[in-house]
Amino acid sequence: MSERAFQKRAVLLCAGLVTGFSLLSVRLVYLQVVMHEKYAAEALAKHTRKEVLYSRRGNILDRNGELLARNQTVYNVIADKHHLCNFDIACRGLAVAESIGSQEVRRKYDRGEIVARYRTRVVRVLAHPLEYHGWELRQKLDNPAQQTIILRRNIDEEQYCALKELISRERLGGIYFEQTTRRFYPSPRTLTHVLGHVNYDGMTEAEIDEIVGDRQTARILSRQEITRIRGKEGVEKAMEDVLRGEIGYRNTESDRRGREITAYRGETKQPRHGHHVRLTVDMGLQNIVEAALTDAWYEFMPEKISAVFMNPNTGEILALANRPHFDLSSREGELRNRALSDNYEPGSTFKIVTLAAVLDRQLVNRKTPIYCHLGSYQDGALRVSDHHPYGQLTVEEVLAKSSNIGTYKLAMQLGKKSFHEYMLKFGFGSYTGLELTGESPGRVYNPKVWSLPSFSRMSIGYEVAVTPVQMANALAVIANGGQLLKPRILDAILDEKGRVIRQYTTEEVRRVISERAASEVRKMLIKVVSSDGTGEKGAVKGFTVAGKTGTARKYSPAHHRYLDGRYVVSFMGFLPAENPQLLGIVMVDDPQTGSLLRYGGTIAAPIFSRIATEAAAYLDLDPNFARPDYAGRYPTE
Repeated sequence: MSERAFQKRAVLLCAGLVTGFSLLSVRLVYLQVVMHEKYAAEALAKHTRKEVLYSRRGNILDRNGELLARNQTVYNVIADKHHLCNFDIACRGLAVAESIGSQEVRRKYDRGEIVARYRTRVVRVLAHPLEYHGWELRQKLDNPAQQTIILRRNIDEEQYCALKELISRERLGGIYFEQTTRRFYPSPRTLTHVLGHVNYDGMTEAEIDEIVGDRQTARILSRQEITRIRGKEGVEKAMEDVLRGEIGYRNTESDRRGREITAYRGETKQPRHGHHVRLTVDMGLQNIVEAALTDAWYEFMPEKISAVFMNPNTGEILALANRPHFDLSSREGELRNRALSDNYEPGSTFKIVTLAAVLDRQLVNRKTPIYCHLGSYQDGALRVSDHHPYGQLTVEEVLAKSSNIGTYKLAMQLGKKSFHEYMLKFGFGSYTGLELTGESPGRVYNPKVWSLPSFSRMSIGYEVAVTPVQMANALAVIANGGQLLKPRILDAILDEKGRVIRQYTTEEVRRVISERAASEVRKMLIKVVSSDGTGEKGAVKGFTVAGKTGTARKYSPAHHRYLDGRYVVSFMGFLPAENPQLLGIVMVDDPQTGSLLRYGGTIAAPIFSRIATEAAAYLDLDPNFARPDYAGRYPTE
């Protein structure tokens, strides 16, 4: 070869080498500079994880400290697709499956086949324990839209230990566990509408990813924030900010085998656990109410029943129940808290407003005679009738016998404007402020839109819409001496060690009537629960009970009329009448009674009597303890 030819080839070789290294340099610059963020993120995703540190949701307790709701430790099974596609992890898993070494696996299969066979192995091993069909699990793992996949939520401790042992034995890398919690209710069919319910991770993976976006770190935290336990109704929702707490996180780095490198543990934010909530409810009394309502539900087969029992002197709700209700563990059943959200026309129980108002204005006294027109009163186009033909009755007898005519004639002495003012003062037409969700304010029309018969109908409990909680709270005005109190279900907020952070106290809204007027109405209500009144079956042996019956025709908004033969019946009362400690209302909507007359005194009063009799024994109420200013007067006066 000539020297010239050799030089030419050397130049070409050098040029080729320079060109090659230049192209390589350009490629390296492209990868290291232009694509740095992309590949750095991918490398980081394979070896780093943002571990969520869960906060514990606070407990809910009754007034005596009995546990009503708490968190239960459970685990989520999670697949990391980056690790499932990792060549080293796949080699180790496949080696265990075929009982050979990792190096032999590398020689036996090419890279792509190893990863594919490993994923098939994961599906085969985990499908049955995770309750999937093989094709379902394969489809879930192959979803291109997700990199972190929750395969199973909320497995208990026993399932967790079994799965963890299986995954370790089979060397299934890329499968992890996240410790989390779910809400547990020791008595899932008791106090359901007060406790409410939580969300139970109702969102699908696709829905979560659509909300939180594509960044993996944000996705992990945002997914937890979205799917964590949240209150949806009742105390669980009303006290969400107190119960929830705040989650924390910890940055972790793992080696190529997926094991955490503790020395490289990064930024950590500790969680703040939720506080506990103590209610005013007494579960002993609640169980008495629940049992009575269940029996009545099957006996009368009504559309619904509600009962509310409270301390009239403090506004504390001691028991609240509805039928139908629901199961807290499955949320199957009727979720609506009808005692707080459903309106009804109260009928004669509303007459306490009329009587209290005229006595407060000193327009009459208990012995003032009222002529009741032998059961039929007519004034022009207005006609009011009674269920019995009464002649002359005292004001006390008007209430005891629940005379519509007598009540309306008393309301006429008061006047429309004043009557409307007293309805509002008793709290009707506005929210009570009870710390539960879904409350209705009821309905009280402005006098400007009243029709000709409206005044007469409202005075006896029609054309006005109330809730059982409102009626109970209105009766408490009579029982406690004339004050409207804010009803409450919350007693205190406690820290993790049970120390009181906040104590709830009685809140007076306003004075409605004078103590003198309240005392007079109490005396009249005692006569209602006697052989001379409509509420005789609401009596409690050994106690003086003050109460009022209510029977109203059932109105159908769909048909715009009252339905024939269908009624809403109720009874409300308190005891001991001399020093009221327990007040309650029972409302039964559309009872099916056969030959039994459908009145508040025949259906709701016996239910109240049963509850109050058992409650008096449970609460150890003293029937002989009276306020000094009433001692010696009851029950003869």
